[in-house]
This record gives sequence, structure tokens and C-alpha cells, in this order.
Amino acid sequence: MPTNLQDLINDWLARIELNQKAHWISLERLDRMHFSIGLAAIILSTLAGATLLIGTGDVYIRSFAGLIALVAAVLVGIQTFFNHARRSGMHRATSTQLSHLRREIEGIEKLPLKYLKTQDEVLLNIADRLQRIEESVPQVDREIIREIRSRSQSSDLLLKKMKKK
Repeated sequence: MPTNLQDLINDWLARIELNQKAHWISLERLDRMHFSIGLAAIILSTLAGATLLIGTGDVYIRSFAGLIALVAAVLVGIQTFFNHARRSGMHRATSTQLSHLRREIEGIEKLPLKYLKTQDEVLLNIADRLQRIEESVPQVDREIIREIRSRSQSSDLLLKKMKKK
């Protein structure tokens, strides 16, 4: 395979791998956040409701139950405002799109050179699809990208050390 075509394919695969990992980490974090906030809201509202149903006359207990109910309401508001479940679904869909594109590129990479030279339209289509996916995806936290890159660099260094031995 010509170096420039192989370099292009390698670049696509590296970009897809980085983005796919970033979106997967994002969706896992959002799922955990959604679950944690939702569970806390359920427990607190149940506790507040049970306390008020007991019907104690103690003002402090009733005030405490009211405060717990207020915190639960704030958590539900936060969960609704940030919409972690919807955002997680968007990251999942993006990761899936990237996975399909990666498999397609890996299939094309295995084709004979003479066939690849005539596939300009296919390659342009892949480039266009990758560009569209990258432009339409939900935002990924930059810290996640840095974390993935640092993991990748540290594993590359480990591989180099192992090859030297």
C-alpha cells in the first residue's frame, strides 16, 4: 500500500479510536451521575415523606424532613436540567457510529492495492462521514481526551521498553 494512503487510513483509525474511547468514557460518567443523583433523590424524598407521614409533632423533625424534601427536589431539578440520560445516549450513538466506520475502514484496509487505487469515491465518502460525525457529536470534556492520550503514551513507552529487552 502506498505510504500516503496507509498514513491516511492510520490517521482515520487513530482519530476514531480516540473519539470512540472519549465518548464511551463520557457516557459511562454521565450514566453514573444520572444513577447517583436519581438514587439520592429517591432515598431523600422517601425519607422525607416517611418522616412526615409518621405525623410527629416535633417542629425540628418536621423542619428536618422539609429540608430533606427540599434537597431531593434540588437533586431532581439538577437531574432534569443537565439531562444526563439524554446526553449519555448521544455519546453512545456517536460511539456506535464511530465503531461502524472503524470496521468499514479496517475492511477497506485489507483490500488489494490495485482495488484501493480505484476507490477514490469510497475513500472520499469515508472522509466525509468522519468529518460529519466529528462535527455533530456532543462535546467531550478535554480532561478525558488528555487522560486517553496520556494512557496511550504510557502504554507506547511500555511497549518500546519491552521491545528493547
